[in-house]
Amino acid sequence: MKVDIGIFGGTFDPIHLGHIEVAEYAKTDLNLDRVIFVPAGFPQLKPSLPVASAKQRFEMVKLAIENKEMFQPSDIEIKRKGPTFTVDTLKKIKKIYNKETRLWFIVGSDAFNEFHKWENHEEILSLSKVCVVRRTGDVEDVENFSYFKKPARENNVVFINRITPKISSSKIKEMIKEKIKVEKYLNPKVHDYIVRNELYRTAEDK
Repeated sequence: MKVDIGIFGGTFDPIHLGHIEVAEYAKTDLNLDRVIFVPAGFPQLKPSLPVASAKQRFEMVKLAIENKEMFQPSDIEIKRKGPTFTVDTLKKIKKIYNKETRLWFIVGSDAFNEFHKWENHEEILSLSKVCVVRRTGDVEDVENFSYFKKPARENNVVFINRITPKISSSKIKEMIKEKIKVEKYLNPKVHDYIVRNELYRTAEDK
């Protein structure tokens, strides 16, 4: 029996409701049996290191999805030393499951715009299908990148057009520093964790 598993990677610094919606849309539209959230260790293309520690980001992911039966967290990347490469993660996950398992790598359209810069990006397309969640208002024609020899849809790439919250982890961190309320963007338990651990606040506020 074919099993479809979504792999949702990200820094999740912090994980917010937009992330959860993206995973929900992918699970529903692709009829996935499970979605695995994979917090990054040292992201390849991020200009700076995450603010929260790997352990803290993993704990926030667990809190955000603990009541969602078909979602599960994985610490496969935060345990790895050195830079985080998606291709290595997919190879490792591929070995865990049998041949009947089909992997779907879930990514937002903003991140997919830099797909050609990813380590061994062409191999990623041989290890899994890629689900790109496009936000309403995206203007980039991401379906026909010049580095694809054929249209993206013919290279194991599927696009989902959905309305997702216009919020980002970076924006949430800025709002916390500016003492602007962010409760509506976060799972209540994640928000409590951030407050309890004094995350994303300026030195003067601690």
